[in-house]
Amino acid sequence: MIAFHSCDQRKAAMFVEKKLIPDKVITELDDSTYFKIMRSLVFDNGRLYCAEENRSQILILDENLNIRNVVGSLGRGPSEMSYIGCLAVCEDTIIVSDAGSNRMQFYLNNGQHIKSENTGYEDYLLPSYRFIYKKGVYIGEAKNSEKSIVVYNSTSDKVNYFGDRYRFSSVMQEKIRNHRFLLDGGDYIVSISNNIPIIEKYEPETGKLLSSLDLSDVEPIKSRIEESEMENLPENSYMSFLSDCNIFDDKIYLLCCKNIDSYYVNDIIVLNSRDGLEITSKYSLPDEIYSSIAINGKYLFAFCTDTCELQRFEL
Repeated sequence: MIAFHSCDQRKAAMFVEKKLIPDKVITELDDSTYFKIMRSLVFDNGRLYCAEENRSQILILDENLNIRNVVGSLGRGPSEMSYIGCLAVCEDTIIVSDAGSNRMQFYLNNGQHIKSENTGYEDYLLPSYRFIYKKGVYIGEAKNSEKSIVVYNSTSDKVNYFGDRYRFSSVMQEKIRNHRFLLDGGDYIVSISNNIPIIEKYEPETGKLLSSLDLSDVEPIKSRIEESEMENLPENSYMSFLSDCNIFDDKIYLLCCKNIDSYYVNDIIVLNSRDGLEITSKYSLPDEIYSSIAINGKYLFAFCTDTCELQRFEL
């Protein structure tokens, strides 16, 4: 039994713990080029989209890990990417951050380059973590605002901010520790920090906070927080407890960090997000460090940085 705290009340919950074993693994492209690292995985409409850092390309696979298309190429040309980051998918359009060239790139999933966006509101440009894109509307972390989340409509040029930023002892700490992962729940959005164990659920149209959950008593997050409090870290650094997260069918998946005898990123906490926020299960992955995850209901997909493998797990 594991107890967790809601920001509104305290209650205890039982959840299932399960060790996952991959039923399929791939390590290379059709041209025998090995994967290096995948920073962002997204499953949408029957396809798995993978941001492959070594080639600065987007790999499109089916759920059986068959490669269906490769989008983009390495470089600084109009349709190229020099340092691929996080991505989002809206219908047949892929939106990806290219930090190396300070722009967002837009492609069709057939590989056609649509456009680049080099200018605009700094708050939505080049998101550091997961962001949401819906038909011209960006929802991402607000970097230069008193609020934590920005909504920018590129069609109307309207911008809105909501959500409270976390306060720290210095300007530097407030700058580096206020990043957010943004997840799309359909009629709600989820905001998650990688270093403050609070999950927030918002109404996107109004910015109203619908519910929140404090995960500071949940392992491995609890131990990670205790460890960070014992460390004498410099002002320009911090210790994170979250490597990645994702959402599917009103379930939030948190890929958590921990230290035992060494550093691990292989525990996944699952929460039900439809009615409030409630932990339902916990998965353990077999290898030591994973960088990103995606889910389609039947399978969980994860990239292992130890073995440079894209792994599939049946849920």
